Amino acid sequence: MSQQILAFISPPHFEEPVQVRRAELLNRTLLVVFACGLAGLLLNLLWAQWTSTVLLTMLLVLLLMAKIILQQRKLPLAASLFLGSLTLTNLLFSALLPTWPLAGVSLALISVISLVLLAFNRTLVVYAFNVVGCLLVSLPNDISQVVRTAWASLAVLLLLLMLHHYFQTRKAQDSDLMHLCEHYAHENDQLTRQLTETTAQLAGEVETRKSLEMRVRDEIHPDESHRFNPQTGIYTEKAMLALIDQEISRTRRYQRPLSLLCIRVDQMMKVVEKAGLTPGKLLSILSDTFNESLRREDVLGHYGDDGFYVILPETGRYASYVVAERLRHLVEVMTLFKDESTSLTISIGLTAYQDQAKMTVETFTQQASIALASAEEHGGNWTISWYDLSQTTV
Repeated sequence: MSQQILAFISPPHFEEPVQVRRAELLNRTLLVVFACGLAGLLLNLLWAQWTSTVLLTMLLVLLLMAKIILQQRKLPLAASLFLGSLTLTNLLFSALLPTWPLAGVSLALISVISLVLLAFNRTLVVYAFNVVGCLLVSLPNDISQVVRTAWASLAVLLLLLMLHHYFQTRKAQDSDLMHLCEHYAHENDQLTRQLTETTAQLAGEVETRKSLEMRVRDEIHPDESHRFNPQTGIYTEKAMLALIDQEISRTRRYQRPLSLLCIRVDQMMKVVEKAGLTPGKLLSILSDTFNESLRREDVLGHYGDDGFYVILPETGRYASYVVAERLRHLVEVMTLFKDESTSLTISIGLTAYQDQAKMTVETFTQQASIALASAEEHGGNWTISWYDLSQTTV
């Protein structure tokens, strides 16, 4: 029951902003006038003023009808009925209580409300009807009453003209602002389209440059063309294993630190489906990102079909962990998805050269792979060191 009453009191919904504002104003005015009329009716019943009681009852019935029509989203009809009820009440009260201040104030109130709710032409009709009515009910009285009513009418007419000019000026300003917003929106669309085209052009130029670099490198070093992946431009897994063997030999000879990172994308197939990319394209994007973050002496290459090796010369266990975490956080903040709730993450396993005599390529890479598998078992987006894993196992 309370929800039905609340729905009846609330204004109906309209699509256009002007209608929304007018409906809210009419609804608020109806409720205020109805409350005032109801209070006046109760007072007249207590004072036994039967004539005023009948008039107020008639006004309340008309207001209730206007409210019902408004709830049916018939705004002009509801406004006209409301203004008609005020006009009729004004004329009857002016006849019963022939005091010009009442007529002047009522005329101003009705005219201003009419101007806000209806068009200017309809407002003039309501105004003229009230003026003629007030003059007619003033004829039985002295001529001064007629003069005062006429002056009040002229003052209200002047007020209406001023308000009409104000509303027309505001309407013109709103129209100018709307056209300006449309102009800027059009320019924004053009700039966005140009930016998209420029971005696509730059991406094409990057791909072309990478392809040209690969062709030049293949022509200068034809024997090394098989060492690089043609799509990502980084070393193949076979070439990386040979480089790891060379770095182990150098490390064993000069007793310098060496670390190896083993990286893989978490849930790669789901990632490429959500991003709308091919696995090769995703690996190409990641390889470019890693190369920008690594040092010139670091070596990046493939690990299987969905991972990377990173050789870190002159880098110990602790420093390699810092590098791995930097790469992991760098990938974590990448934006490849329209859905912000979806993120791209990687898991990293790392190992550092420890046993100068027994370390081989197979042992070195196996340690990094085991650490990577442990990071993935922990849910992904994790970095685990083989040293920490071996100490925990022991």
